[in-house]
Amino acid sequence: MTPAVPVSSADPKRNPLHAAAEATRDLVEIAPLTEAIAVWEEPWRVAVVGRVSTGKSTLVNLLVGQNARKTGLGGVTREVATEQVGEVEVFDTPGIDDENTALSVLQPLLERVDTVIWVVDGLQPLTASERRVLAASILDDAPLHVLVSRLDLTDEEEAPRVLDRVQTLTAIHAPIAIRRADLRHLDTAPEGLLDRHPSPRRIRAVTAALRGLEEHLDALPEAQNLAQIQTRLRDLWAHSVRTAVEVVEEAIDERILDHKEQAVRALAEGGPTTIAAFEEQLALDLTVAAHLDRHGPPTLPLASAKTRSPIRYVLAGMSGADGAKRALKAAAARWMADGELALIEWLEDAVDLDAEHRHRQRARDAIDCARRHAGG
Repeated sequence: MTPAVPVSSADPKRNPLHAAAEATRDLVEIAPLTEAIAVWEEPWRVAVVGRVSTGKSTLVNLLVGQNARKTGLGGVTREVATEQVGEVEVFDTPGIDDENTALSVLQPLLERVDTVIWVVDGLQPLTASERRVLAASILDDAPLHVLVSRLDLTDEEEAPRVLDRVQTLTAIHAPIAIRRADLRHLDTAPEGLLDRHPSPRRIRAVTAALRGLEEHLDALPEAQNLAQIQTRLRDLWAHSVRTAVEVVEEAIDERILDHKEQAVRALAEGGPTTIAAFEEQLALDLTVAAHLDRHGPPTLPLASAKTRSPIRYVLAGMSGADGAKRALKAAAARWMADGELALIEWLEDAVDLDAEHRHRQRARDAIDCARRHAGG
């Protein structure tokens, strides 16, 4: 998974999240993504939590690099306080003394932080009430560091057993690291506590918003690309020609026509009616409406009906109804092919017809890029 690092640039060319918002702005409602981007770009937040007098404020001072927080026995920190460490906000929290009070403070706080540092008292490692607070307040996938303090006040041979106990009791939370930290004797904070790991809350916010955009795009009426439009118009033209053929075939079946030349000529004579019917259907197609208004209808050919010599005409009539139908279908096939070519030529400069389709494809590509960027 790609590390989820907040981004501050609003330039869509450099920021895939803003690019996704820009690409979908005119297609669907982007407010959920805008809100998710705001979450993504919030300052990195780290919460230091644990029981009373475990050394939380001492650790915050080490992180800040100065004595920003008062320390001492009995729990000096009475409410959540924020310290700035570069671009990171560090929250110093009151000690877990009363379980209900701790939950009322920690549950809303830990929903909006990116990393939790749990300072455990090595003299009383993870009491039952502390475990309940830990289980109820920390998010399932929140990056967690566990520091075991005050082990310097125990027998040295006890330290491994204490660390094993803490590892067992916190395994369900899959902490990034469990370390001994004799905070009173340190000059600098343990390394890696402010490192930016994939932030589940940010990833969840962004991926949920991107998924919502895709669902709204899927719900839009279909937007066809140019090849699909060409296929649809060719099918419409083919249907129009087949309808004209059926009219002539019916006349052949009824013995009104039984001559090759007459059948082909009847198809040609019905050409203007066939083309007019096709253009009426074309005018109802909203996809090509703008192109039709701009360029007018396509110039469709008429079916060809050649005038043959008297001898050839007599010979052509000797094939009867079956011969007339074969000639009719051959003429119709040529007419259909000529009409398809005319439609393709009419659509050659119709790049605007699939603009909506291309717009949506760009939006989907931007969403995919944003999802990869977020690590979702």
